[in-house]
Amino acid sequence: MVRAGVVRHPEEWAYGGYHEIQGNKRRNTIIDQDALVDALEICNVEALRAAHTEWIEEALHADVHIREEGWSQSVAVGSAEFTLRIQAALGLRGRKRDVTGSKDMYLLRESEESYGPVFGVKNRPIAPKNTHFWDVLP
Repeated sequence: MVRAGVVRHPEEWAYGGYHEIQGNKRRNTIIDQDALVDALEICNVEALRAAHTEWIEEALHADVHIREEGWSQSVAVGSAEFTLRIQAALGLRGRKRDVTGSKDMYLLRESEESYGPVFGVKNRPIAPKNTHFWDVLP
């Protein structure tokens, strides 16, 4: 929401992960902080919170508000083993998803063809019925 210009700092947005990492959210948590500490090779949760605060402040001062597609448009991000495990856990839903990446980061994403329009012969007869113009509302 910072990137969208809704808030100036992530702490102003109640629905993001900022409060959960900082320990301000008690109910309905989804971040396993101990696993995150292990994955980042940080000594404890307090050190994670301090590092997180530093990362947020650096990003805000750098004024870099670009969307990183790897994070925002992927089903899973991590090591090759992790993304392949998630793909397998998805079963049939994971079969058509692609794992791409390099040594540092692998992504599990929808295949590009999943987003292409499918306007075959079967859809042509219904197209005019589903067309609505803003200036001509019923």
